[in-house]
Amino acid sequence: MKKNISSIIGIVIILAISIPIILYLIGLIPPFWAGEAPVVPELSEEEKCQLIENQEERDICYVKLAIKTNDTLICDKINNTINKDQCHAVVAMTLNDSLLCEKISEKEILDICNAVTLRDVSLCDKIVDNALKSTCYMGLAFFSEDPSVCSKFSEDNPSIICNALASKNPLLCEDLEEKDGCYLTIAPMLKDISVCDNITDEGHKEQCRLLVKEWQNGK
Repeated sequence: MKKNISSIIGIVIILAISIPIILYLIGLIPPFWAGEAPVVPELSEEEKCQLIENQEERDICYVKLAIKTNDTLICDKINNTINKDQCHAVVAMTLNDSLLCEKISEKEILDICNAVTLRDVSLCDKIVDNALKSTCYMGLAFFSEDPSVCSKFSEDNPSIICNALASKNPLLCEDLEEKDGCYLTIAPMLKDISVCDNITDEGHKEQCRLLVKEWQNGK
């Protein structure tokens, strides 16, 4: 159960939304002889990402910007292959454009992307790794809003989480004995920070709020 939740959060939230991003602010002082301060154009979001020296943090900045703007060209600027593939996958699934999946090099991520964008559950069935297969079913249910996909789960816990994703209804998490994991999965996907209030563990609640804020900023 925990492995499935971790995998889902990794794909939808791009494995990186919990890493803090440092944006450099540049201040320009006008020359003493100038009557007025020169008008300096504000840096674009992409330029702000470019200024980040740390490669990992710069990649995460590009991931968030690409998802926010639904621009796969920004995904191409990402150095890390996994992060780049996940970036392309999220944009492709959000736009429901299977052609964008062709940019993905990692087979497992490509399979999930194709399954979701083509609305083809049989592609999820072919995935060997059980955690990734579950991620595929969850993603397909969420983006297609089709609860019938959830019948692929034989156990109650993942089935309920899947139905909550498909119906965009976090209240279904109440049917679970371990509710926190369900809310932690649903809240970022719905970009609804109020869902985090249902989590009993304070540490998980704070993590949930941070994930939602990152997801709101990135998407």
